[in-house]
Amino acid sequence: MMICSRCGAKRAPTANYCPSCGTPTLAHKRQHRERTNADRSRRRTAVLALAVTVIGPLVVGVLAYRGMEDAAEWIQDLANFSVSVASAWFAYHLLRRHRTQDAMGAGLHGRTMLEGAWVYPVAILTGFSTWSIAWLYVEFGYRAFVTTAIEETAALPPSTTAWDIAAIVVIAPIVEEALCRGAAWEALKRLADGRTTVLGTAAIFAILHGMNGGVSLELPHRFVGGVAFGCLRLASGSVRPSIVAHAVHNALALVV
Repeated sequence: MMICSRCGAKRAPTANYCPSCGTPTLAHKRQHRERTNADRSRRRTAVLALAVTVIGPLVVGVLAYRGMEDAAEWIQDLANFSVSVASAWFAYHLLRRHRTQDAMGAGLHGRTMLEGAWVYPVAILTGFSTWSIAWLYVEFGYRAFVTTAIEETAALPPSTTAWDIAAIVVIAPIVEEALCRGAAWEALKRLADGRTTVLGTAAIFAILHGMNGGVSLELPHRFVGGVAFGCLRLASGSVRPSIVAHAVHNALALVV
């Protein structure tokens, strides 16, 4: 038996508190302090990783559209993709330091609602739905109130190159989902619940798409798409269905 340092009552060696006066043991205080410090460190790392996923692509995206106007489009795309991949990798590297603690207590690692053969049909349907919402917004919402949208659309180049197809349908969905529903998701879920994680990553997704100046055109329907992809990520527990849905969305946007 152990003796309480405060009241002198006897207690079991494994007890965390004195049964008489309720004073916590020194061992329990030490464990609580260690857990608190570990949680603070984990949150600081998550905030840093989240900042990396946003600031890197945002800065390079602004430079690509504001300071590289004369560069070829594929060079601008390549710069954006490269920095996004590097940002996602660095964020994942930071988050790996706390993988053990996160696996023990993360709130979004539980049972998934979407599994098996239904995952990818639902992903395809999600991509079609988000494209439909975007099309309706642009055709009947944005253009109805902003007359310059028609002029801006008419100024786009009519031809589509092989690089455009690869970048829009394949590379962009993989890179953007790895960044938003991958690295940013893993960082934000350590700081908030599932709903906030979905909305937060959707906001990041929309902001990164609106940095070329088309804020009123891009932000609303990109945010809706980000929420849909985030719900798919949350329901399936994997980023792969979100990539499929994003690819379907972009393919329809390119063809129609």
